[in-house]
Amino acid sequence: MSPDGDDGNDGLSPEKPWRSLDHVNGVRFQPGDRLRLKGGERFRGSVTLEKGEAGSAARPVVIDSYGTGRATIAPRGTPGIAVRDTAGVHVRNLSLVGDGKALREAAGIGFSSSLPGNRRLEHVRITNVDVRGFQNGISVGTEKSAAAGFGDVRITGASVHHNLDAGIAFYGPEFDADRPGYAHSGIRIEKVSAYSNTGDADSDGRNTGSGITLGSVRDAKVVRSVAHDNGSRSATDAKEGPEGIWVYDSTKVVLEHNRSYRNRTGSRVDGGGFGLDNNVSSSVMQYNLAYGNDGPGFLVYSGRPTGAHKDNVVRFNISWDDARKLPEYGGIVAYGTHMKNLDIYHNTVVMRTKGLASAEDSKNRPPALRLRDGMRGVRVQKKIFATDGCIVVV
Repeated sequence: MSPDGDDGNDGLSPEKPWRSLDHVNGVRFQPGDRLRLKGGERFRGSVTLEKGEAGSAARPVVIDSYGTGRATIAPRGTPGIAVRDTAGVHVRNLSLVGDGKALREAAGIGFSSSLPGNRRLEHVRITNVDVRGFQNGISVGTEKSAAAGFGDVRITGASVHHNLDAGIAFYGPEFDADRPGYAHSGIRIEKVSAYSNTGDADSDGRNTGSGITLGSVRDAKVVRSVAHDNGSRSATDAKEGPEGIWVYDSTKVVLEHNRSYRNRTGSRVDGGGFGLDNNVSSSVMQYNLAYGNDGPGFLVYSGRPTGAHKDNVVRFNISWDDARKLPEYGGIVAYGTHMKNLDIYHNTVVMRTKGLASAEDSKNRPPALRLRDGMRGVRVQKKIFATDGCIVVV
């Protein structure tokens, strides 16, 4: 494709390119097909792949740029790239820029499934993209009626920023503790930068303004990624706030070698660096750095009496000057209903009162570690906690 092309061309070479994305959406893609957009150029509209237009791991459908630089897809109130009920797709070397309507209603790159049954749609690759101006930069999810979503998903080298709800969001059906199931499996997010995803000041009934959110996933890793300056416009009355990188309704998730800093919350909840939230099991936060967040550096929380929050580990992390806005948290915070078997060890927390508006009030100084009611089988050991006058442990 090229702005200088013609939809009457065969579209098989840079010398005879197509011109419009509307024309592309009238073509049915087959395994091994590639849609190549001229680098440095801007294309109005969106790309949609429907059921039956899939590729495979060996012969994926590829959407990318050619020539010099990235091509830009600029939709009008719609997703930039929408992949529905299919997989075997690579998206790479592209920029996607949303408009005002897309910021409220659409994903920059969205993979969604409405298929029944337990068979996941396998093989998704998103590489070297820049996505901004959408409700979610990249979303991977299922409809409420779908039992299974996507497997073997890799998101690498992406920059997701200035979106409304989240930079990256995985989601699935409502969690059932009696029959736990997870929509997505085999997820790896690496070298992603998620920043300035602002949150929605008008949405006090849901969580907005996070960097990377993982929901309904099994066997997932987030590694060598950065989340910062998210949540600055999240709702002031929200009961759930944003986090830099966090997980819920999931199992066997590893967050390691990441940084999460200067994340904000508009309300009096959350705004932290990393979190293992409701119904998370057999998961690990390790070798991460959190600093300068409004809320806790590392939060482990269960607000639901399901018994599904269990067997998690927080180790070899550093929290430095977290809970800057919300001293009622602390560097590392753990509490929740029916949470069990949590190991917290070999962590370092440095907590200073410098810069805190409430530093004169000793009751409003955040501790290095805060543990609250509702847990059993919690072990804290082999740690370094340093403060300049705050209570060390509450």
